Amino acid sequence: MSRGFQRMRLALIGALLEDRDIYIFDEWAVAQDQHFRRYLYETILQDLKQHGKTVIAVTHDEKYWSVADTVFELKDGHLTT
Repeated sequence: MSRGFQRMRLALIGALLEDRDIYIFDEWAVAQDQHFRRYLYETILQDLKQHGKTVIAVTHDEKYWSVADTVFELKDGHLTT
C-alpha cells in the first residue's frame, strides 16, 4: 500500500475519532483500492448515516450513487437532483 493511501486512511480514522456532525469526502475514494472503496461507501458511510451524521460525498463513481439519500448532479453548469 502506498504512503498516500495510508495517509488518507489515517486522516479518515482521525476524523471518525473526532466524532464530527458533518463529514465531507471530496473524491476521497478515487485513490483507494476497489475493496476499501466499497467498504467506505457500503459500511463506513452507512454507519455514519445511522448515527445521525451528515455525509457529503463528492464522486464521479456512479456505482455507489445508490447508497445516497439524495444525489445532486452538476451537468453543463447546472445542479440537478
